[in-house]
Amino acid sequence: MRTIIFFPVVLFLLVSCASSPEISEDALDEGVALLYQGKIDAAMIFFDKAILYNSENFEAYYYKGNCLANKKKYSKAILEYNKAIKYKPDYAEAFANRGEMEFYLGDRESACRDWRKAESLGMQDMSDKTRGCK
Repeated sequence: MRTIIFFPVVLFLLVSCASSPEISEDALDEGVALLYQGKIDAAMIFFDKAILYNSENFEAYYYKGNCLANKKKYSKAILEYNKAIKYKPDYAEAFANRGEMEFYLGDRESACRDWRKAESLGMQDMSDKTRGCK
């Protein structure tokens, strides 16, 4: 009799559980909503959760970088943008934001390189940044 009861319970649990990518995307969405509300620390928790369930979630790294940038933790933000770029090498926004962090840290050469890369990937509003580059 235990087997009969056990099987439906296990089947229900398997069917009702969301997959890791779904959990990751849900956490990402929640984090973005919190970030736009200015709740940076809470948003970072959700971005970490998104990464936990999908270590290749490039958007979670990108938004976590944005949170760190808002907290003026530029070096740590660069690390997150690096991860976003690793998983999405054509992620123009990550290049642009990494360039900003490099600029704030006094590395104009790297900043210009990243801004040009963002521009080459289709970002239209980079001319103000790249104009001052050699």
